[in-house]
Amino acid sequence: MKYTSPFHLLPKRKPYPFMAADVQQWKEELLSKFEAEQSSGITIHSKKYDKKSVLKAFGMLEAQPKYHLLVYENKPLLNFIEKRDIDFFSGIKNYASFQDPDFQDWIAPYFIPQYNEVVYQYISTKEMMSFHSLKRLHGSPFPFPEEWEVETHKKAYDFLTDFIKKANATLNHEPIPVVRNKLLAKRLDIKPKVSEYIDVHYAKMLNLLPEHFEKIRFDYGAFNHRVIKKMSDKSGEAKRLTEGALEVIVTAAEIDVMMRNDKASKEMLSELGINVFEGFSKPVFYNADVDYLGAYIKNIVFVIVFFFIILPIAGYLLLQLLDYIIGH
Repeated sequence: MKYTSPFHLLPKRKPYPFMAADVQQWKEELLSKFEAEQSSGITIHSKKYDKKSVLKAFGMLEAQPKYHLLVYENKPLLNFIEKRDIDFFSGIKNYASFQDPDFQDWIAPYFIPQYNEVVYQYISTKEMMSFHSLKRLHGSPFPFPEEWEVETHKKAYDFLTDFIKKANATLNHEPIPVVRNKLLAKRLDIKPKVSEYIDVHYAKMLNLLPEHFEKIRFDYGAFNHRVIKKMSDKSGEAKRLTEGALEVIVTAAEIDVMMRNDKASKEMLSELGINVFEGFSKPVFYNADVDYLGAYIKNIVFVIVFFFIILPIAGYLLLQLLDYIIGH
């Protein structure tokens, strides 16, 4: 249910609290504008309203003025249920009203759909900051009512359920692996229709979601495990895979570990000497057997020695040689 505070329609800088007679007077003044302007809409504080919206707003205000005033004075909460601005979740001082169970019941029809949509957008759109925004949302100290948990995550749950269903259907119908000729040698690849479902974004997001997503986490890990098994059964060894296919397989193994802590996938990653850091839209691979810091320092030392010692000495010797040749 979309929420628009009825206080947006009231005269600015009016004293609160106010009497029922004041509300009735303000309503009559606005309704008279429709008659005077002979229009289907009027402008109130730079925003257009039709007659139905005005009547609805005043009906809401007359029914529960106390709670509408609480929301209007709590600007972070107002901005969340009107605009889905998650700054509301960054401060404990914003949550005082939620200690009242009656207020929770009253605001639920406005609050739940907005939260539901925010979580769904973060998961489905894969924007750059979506992981960090969802982490911030779920890591806030907001006293989340347990009975809201399922409804506030329904769109995300349905989206991920359908996503895994499509992933498995694609895997069942697409030939995997696909033979590619590369440098006259047969190499095995994965079709894009399958690999697009192997994405660390969804695994990272799933690990932030509530307990009732456990089945989805397991199913997503199982899907990735199926991809690994199909490729392993056909290829026999990693060198027969294209570079792109090997990267997808490693990502699938990582997801399987994240979702199910699968032993076989952990062993596969361990054998390859690969650890995967979290926090990136694509996995960043790190070989534990390579001294990256040492190699980096060696490169820096080489550049310094070459440009500041070897090159000047070489230049000096060359000049001396030229002088000698010219002199003789």
